[in-house]
Amino acid sequence: MFKKLHLLLFIGCFIVSLHSSAQIRLEVYGGPSLSYMDFETSPSDIQPQNEPYNQLSYHLGLGALTRLSDHWQLITQAELFVRSMAVRNSGDFGTGGFTYLGPTNYEMPTFALGARYTIEKEKYGFYLQPSVGFTLLPQEIRNPITAFNELHDNFNRDVDQVSPYGLGLRLEAGIKRYTRNKNYFMVGIRHQQGLRVTDEMVQTTSRPGEPEVRVAGSSRSSYTSLFIGFGLNTDNWKK
Repeated sequence: MFKKLHLLLFIGCFIVSLHSSAQIRLEVYGGPSLSYMDFETSPSDIQPQNEPYNQLSYHLGLGALTRLSDHWQLITQAELFVRSMAVRNSGDFGTGGFTYLGPTNYEMPTFALGARYTIEKEKYGFYLQPSVGFTLLPQEIRNPITAFNELHDNFNRDVDQVSPYGLGLRLEAGIKRYTRNKNYFMVGIRHQQGLRVTDEMVQTTSRPGEPEVRVAGSSRSSYTSLFIGFGLNTDNWKK
Protein backbone atom coordinates (compact mmCIF):
# COMPACT_ATOMS: atom_id res chain seq x y z
CA MET A 1 0.00 0.00 0.00
CA PHE A 2 2.77 2.46 0.94
CA LYS A 3 4.49 1.92 -2.42
CA LYS A 4 1.26 2.84 -4.18
CA LEU A 5 0.85 5.94 -2.03
CA HIS A 6 4.38 6.98 -2.96
CA LEU A 7 3.49 6.45 -6.62
CA LEU A 8 0.44 8.69 -6.25
CA LEU A 9 2.57 11.34 -4.55
CA PHE A 10 5.08 11.21 -7.42
CA ILE A 11 2.27 11.53 -9.96
CA GLY A 12 0.85 14.44 -7.99
CA CYS A 13 4.21 16.24 -8.11
CA PHE A 14 4.40 15.54 -11.84
CA ILE A 15 0.94 17.03 -12.31
CA VAL A 16 2.06 20.16 -10.47
CA SER A 17 5.10 20.54 -12.71
CA LEU A 18 2.87 20.37 -15.80
CA HIS A 19 0.81 23.25 -14.47
CA SER A 20 3.67 25.25 -12.97
CA SER A 21 3.05 28.29 -15.16
CA ALA A 22 -0.71 28.37 -14.55
CA GLN A 23 -2.94 29.38 -11.65
CA ILE A 24 -3.57 26.09 -9.87
CA ARG A 25 -5.09 24.60 -6.75
CA LEU A 26 -3.93 21.38 -5.10
CA GLU A 27 -6.28 19.05 -3.23
CA VAL A 28 -5.81 16.06 -0.94
CA TYR A 29 -8.88 14.05 0.06
CA GLY A 30 -10.13 10.74 1.39
CA GLY A 31 -13.11 8.95 2.88
CA PRO A 32 -15.29 5.83 2.88
CA SER A 33 -16.26 4.13 -0.37
CA LEU A 34 -18.60 1.34 -1.42
CA SER A 35 -17.96 -0.82 -4.46
CA TYR A 36 -20.45 -2.78 -6.54
CA MET A 37 -20.68 -6.27 -8.04
CA ASP A 38 -23.10 -7.76 -10.58
CA PHE A 39 -24.42 -11.01 -9.12
CA GLU A 40 -26.29 -13.96 -10.62
CA THR A 41 -27.27 -17.37 -9.21
CA SER A 42 -28.29 -20.44 -11.21
CA PRO A 43 -30.62 -22.25 -11.11
CA SER A 44 -32.51 -18.99 -10.68
CA ASP A 45 -35.55 -20.57 -9.01
CA ILE A 46 -33.75 -21.74 -5.85
CA GLN A 47 -33.09 -19.85 -2.64
CA PRO A 48 -29.27 -19.68 -2.49
CA GLN A 49 -27.22 -19.45 0.67
CA ASN A 50 -24.74 -17.25 -1.19
CA GLU A 51 -25.27 -13.51 -1.41
CA PRO A 52 -23.17 -10.52 -2.53
CA TYR A 53 -21.36 -8.68 0.22
CA ASN A 54 -20.40 -5.05 -0.40
CA GLN A 55 -17.87 -4.26 2.29
CA LEU A 56 -17.30 -0.62 3.19
CA SER A 57 -13.73 0.39 2.36
CA TYR A 58 -11.88 3.66 1.71
CA HIS A 59 -10.03 5.77 -0.85
CA LEU A 60 -7.30 8.45 -0.78
CA GLY A 61 -6.46 10.91 -3.53
CA LEU A 62 -4.60 13.92 -4.87
CA GLY A 63 -5.89 16.48 -7.34
CA ALA A 64 -4.59 19.47 -9.30
CA LEU A 65 -6.89 22.13 -10.78
CA THR A 66 -6.01 24.66 -13.46
CA ARG A 67 -8.17 27.76 -13.92
CA LEU A 68 -9.82 28.03 -17.35
CA SER A 69 -12.34 30.80 -16.64
CA ASP A 70 -14.23 32.38 -13.75
CA HIS A 71 -16.33 29.23 -13.30
CA TRP A 72 -14.45 26.41 -15.05
CA GLN A 73 -11.32 24.49 -14.01
CA LEU A 74 -9.48 21.56 -15.58
CA ILE A 75 -8.78 18.84 -13.00
CA THR A 76 -6.50 15.80 -12.91
CA GLN A 77 -6.76 13.30 -10.05
CA ALA A 78 -4.76 10.31 -8.79
CA GLU A 79 -6.36 7.96 -6.24
CA LEU A 80 -5.81 4.76 -4.31
CA PHE A 81 -9.22 3.09 -4.19
CA VAL A 82 -9.59 -0.01 -1.98
CA ARG A 83 -12.31 -2.19 -3.51
CA SER A 84 -14.08 -5.25 -2.13
CA MET A 85 -15.54 -8.01 -4.28
CA ALA A 86 -17.00 -10.58 -1.91
CA VAL A 87 -19.63 -13.27 -1.41
CA ARG A 88 -21.09 -14.23 1.94
CA ASN A 89 -21.80 -17.95 2.46
CA SER A 90 -23.44 -19.00 5.71
CA GLY A 91 -24.29 -22.52 4.62
CA ASP A 92 -24.00 -25.66 6.73
CA PHE A 93 -21.03 -27.76 5.63
CA GLY A 94 -20.19 -30.83 7.65
CA THR A 95 -20.80 -30.38 11.37
CA GLY A 96 -21.24 -26.63 11.54
CA GLY A 97 -21.97 -23.43 9.73
CA PHE A 98 -19.56 -20.73 8.67
CA THR A 99 -19.45 -17.28 7.17
CA TYR A 100 -16.82 -16.70 4.51
CA LEU A 101 -16.08 -13.34 2.94
CA GLY A 102 -13.86 -13.38 -0.06
CA PRO A 103 -12.06 -12.46 -2.12
CA THR A 104 -11.39 -9.57 0.24
CA ASN A 105 -9.93 -6.16 -0.64
CA TYR A 106 -7.97 -5.01 -3.69
CA GLU A 107 -5.92 -1.81 -3.92
CA MET A 108 -6.82 -0.11 -7.19
CA PRO A 109 -4.86 2.92 -8.50
CA THR A 110 -7.33 5.19 -10.27
CA PHE A 111 -6.69 8.29 -12.41
CA ALA A 112 -9.18 10.82 -13.74
CA LEU A 113 -9.36 13.82 -16.06
CA GLY A 114 -12.32 16.15 -15.98
CA ALA A 115 -13.76 19.66 -15.77
CA ARG A 116 -15.15 21.38 -12.68
CA TYR A 117 -17.86 24.05 -12.69
CA THR A 118 -17.87 26.18 -9.52
CA ILE A 119 -20.28 28.79 -8.21
CA GLU A 120 -18.69 31.13 -5.67
CA LYS A 121 -20.71 32.54 -2.74
CA GLU A 122 -18.46 34.73 -0.56
CA LYS A 123 -16.73 32.23 1.78
CA TYR A 124 -18.26 29.19 0.09
CA GLY A 125 -18.05 27.44 -3.25
CA PHE A 126 -20.40 24.84 -4.77
CA TYR A 127 -19.18 22.67 -7.62
CA LEU A 128 -20.16 19.89 -10.04
CA GLN A 129 -17.47 17.86 -11.77
CA PRO A 130 -17.85 15.29 -14.60
CA SER A 131 -14.73 13.34 -15.56
CA VAL A 132 -13.37 10.15 -17.10
CA GLY A 133 -11.74 7.59 -14.77
CA PHE A 134 -9.05 5.02 -15.58
CA THR A 135 -8.44 2.17 -13.09
CA LEU A 136 -5.49 -0.25 -12.98
CA LEU A 137 -6.07 -3.75 -11.58
CA PRO A 138 -3.50 -5.48 -9.33
CA GLN A 139 -0.92 -7.71 -10.97
CA GLU A 140 -2.34 -10.67 -9.04
CA ILE A 141 -5.98 -11.43 -8.44
CA ARG A 142 -5.73 -12.88 -4.96
CA ASN A 143 -7.83 -15.92 -3.99
CA PRO A 144 -7.39 -16.63 -0.27
CA ILE A 145 -9.67 -19.72 -0.11
CA THR A 146 -7.29 -22.37 -1.51
CA ALA A 147 -7.08 -24.18 1.83
CA PHE A 148 -10.86 -24.08 2.13
CA ASN A 149 -11.26 -25.73 -1.27
CA GLU A 150 -9.02 -28.56 -0.14
CA LEU A 151 -11.14 -29.16 2.97
CA HIS A 152 -14.48 -29.15 1.18
CA ASP A 153 -14.68 -30.99 -2.13
CA ASN A 154 -18.22 -29.69 -2.71
CA PHE A 155 -17.08 -26.07 -2.83
CA ASN A 156 -15.03 -24.36 -5.53
CA ARG A 157 -14.23 -20.77 -6.45
CA ASP A 158 -12.37 -19.34 -9.47
CA VAL A 159 -11.33 -15.69 -9.89
CA ASP A 160 -10.22 -14.29 -13.26
CA GLN A 161 -8.91 -10.94 -14.44
CA VAL A 162 -10.88 -10.07 -17.57
CA SER A 163 -9.07 -6.80 -18.31
CA PRO A 164 -5.95 -5.27 -16.72
CA TYR A 165 -7.63 -1.87 -16.58
CA GLY A 166 -11.08 -0.34 -16.21
CA LEU A 167 -12.64 2.70 -17.84
CA GLY A 168 -15.47 4.64 -16.25
CA LEU A 169 -17.47 7.87 -16.14
CA ARG A 170 -17.36 9.88 -12.92
CA LEU A 171 -19.58 12.55 -11.41
CA GLU A 172 -18.64 14.51 -8.30
CA ALA A 173 -20.40 17.23 -6.34
CA GLY A 174 -19.00 19.15 -3.40
CA ILE A 175 -18.97 22.20 -1.16
CA LYS A 176 -15.90 24.28 -0.32
CA ARG A 177 -15.38 26.55 2.70
CA TYR A 178 -12.62 29.12 2.14
CA THR A 179 -10.10 30.29 4.70
CA ARG A 180 -8.74 33.84 4.87
CA ASN A 181 -5.93 33.15 2.36
CA LYS A 182 -8.22 31.28 -0.07
CA ASN A 183 -7.24 27.78 0.96
CA TYR A 184 -10.35 25.70 1.57
CA PHE A 185 -11.91 22.71 3.27
CA MET A 186 -14.12 20.51 1.11
CA VAL A 187 -16.75 17.79 1.50
CA GLY A 188 -18.59 15.94 -1.24
CA ILE A 189 -19.81 12.79 -2.91
CA ARG A 190 -18.47 10.96 -5.97
CA HIS A 191 -19.65 8.06 -8.15
CA GLN A 192 -17.63 6.23 -10.78
CA GLN A 193 -19.59 3.99 -13.15
CA GLY A 194 -17.45 1.40 -14.90
CA LEU A 195 -17.98 0.84 -18.63
CA ARG A 196 -16.30 -2.57 -18.93
CA VAL A 197 -15.97 -5.72 -16.82
CA THR A 198 -12.56 -5.88 -15.15
CA ASP A 199 -12.72 -9.15 -13.20
CA GLU A 200 -15.16 -11.92 -12.39
CA MET A 201 -15.67 -14.72 -9.91
CA VAL A 202 -17.49 -18.06 -10.29
CA GLN A 203 -18.38 -20.17 -7.25
CA THR A 204 -20.00 -23.62 -7.39
CA THR A 205 -21.49 -25.50 -4.46
CA SER A 206 -22.79 -29.07 -4.57
CA ARG A 207 -24.28 -31.29 -1.86
CA PRO A 208 -25.31 -34.96 -2.10
CA GLY A 209 -28.84 -35.24 -3.39
CA GLU A 210 -29.11 -31.54 -4.27
CA PRO A 211 -28.59 -29.67 -7.57
CA GLU A 212 -25.32 -27.83 -8.12
CA VAL A 213 -25.58 -24.13 -7.36
CA ARG A 214 -23.51 -21.73 -9.46
CA VAL A 215 -22.91 -18.16 -8.35
CA ALA A 216 -21.31 -15.73 -10.83
CA GLY A 217 -20.12 -12.28 -9.85
CA SER A 218 -18.46 -9.63 -11.99
CA SER A 219 -17.06 -6.17 -11.30
CA ARG A 220 -16.72 -3.06 -13.43
CA SER A 221 -14.71 -1.36 -10.65
CA SER A 222 -17.61 1.00 -9.98
CA TYR A 223 -17.83 2.75 -6.64
CA THR A 224 -19.54 5.50 -4.68
CA SER A 225 -17.71 7.51 -2.04
CA LEU A 226 -18.03 10.32 0.45
CA PHE A 227 -14.93 12.42 1.01
CA ILE A 228 -13.47 15.28 2.97
CA GLY A 229 -10.37 17.16 1.88
CA PHE A 230 -8.29 20.29 1.89
CA GLY A 231 -7.38 22.56 -1.02
CA LEU A 232 -4.23 24.66 -1.28
CA ASN A 233 -4.07 27.97 -3.12
CA THR A 234 -0.59 27.90 -4.66
CA ASP A 235 -0.71 31.64 -5.32
CA ASN A 236 0.27 32.01 -1.65
CA TRP A 237 3.58 30.30 -2.39
CA LYS A 238 4.60 33.09 -4.76
CA LYS A 239 4.25 35.87 -2.19
